Amino acid sequence: MTEFDNGDNIINFDDFKAMIQKIYNDKNIKESTKEAFELLDVNKDGILSRQLLKEYLMNNGEVKLNTKEVEDLFDDINFDEKGNFDYKKFIVETFDIFE
Repeated sequence: MTEFDNGDNIINFDDFKAMIQKIYNDKNIKESTKEAFELLDVNKDGILSRQLLKEYLMNNGEVKLNTKEVEDLFDDINFDEKGNFDYKKFIVETFDIFE
């Protein structure tokens, strides 16, 4: 039995949610993610272009990605028809389920 198990030795969604909430609170991942995106958001509108993200990922940080790695990553990102990424929506959809 773990600290999150309700005694039935099965990890259900509520148990999983409690685990993620503890990790989330301990590391404040949501706020860190938001701050990272905000650094790139010169318009402060919550939108980042595909091109801006690509250039940043290929030219900055400790690990610079190549074109294939960026495109593989982008396969999992919901860009709109103009090639924009709504990071505020992403943060809500990714993290608010655990609140």
